[in-house]
Amino acid sequence: MDQFGVVQDRTTTKMPHLGWQAYYAVFRVWKYHLKGTPSQVMGELLLTLLKGANTPAAKITVINGLFRHWIPKAENPIAELLQDSSEDYSVRWSSAQVLLRHIGIAYHNRILEMAETESGHSKYRLFVLLVEPPYAKRTGVDSDSEMP
Repeated sequence: MDQFGVVQDRTTTKMPHLGWQAYYAVFRVWKYHLKGTPSQVMGELLLTLLKGANTPAAKITVINGLFRHWIPKAENPIAELLQDSSEDYSVRWSSAQVLLRHIGIAYHNRILEMAETESGHSKYRLFVLLVEPPYAKRTGVDSDSEMP
């Protein structure tokens, strides 16, 4: 019986494949834990997962988790991804976003160099990272911030 009280035959009802059901369940648990209070333990786990991530999507998911659950020793592995020109652009962009958020000005010039070598939408996205708040306010490039 479904939520409307209609009896359905399981042989004719299309159910998602069990693999997709498991993926969806794990994904919801993953999202729940990533939304939690930033923690050192979660940061350590994410850093371990980053070492085993072998696809751009996996790397991006872990890097995005480190955005919230930052630990200082994540800087070097993420900086390596940022500087690896053979790495997928989206992985490098996510790395740039996290490094600007947590380290800041130390990566400004490197990201600016990346933006200058990119073209089209990729170039635009990198420049936006450099001028969007709160990073722009901390570095003084925000046009809305007061001049001394």
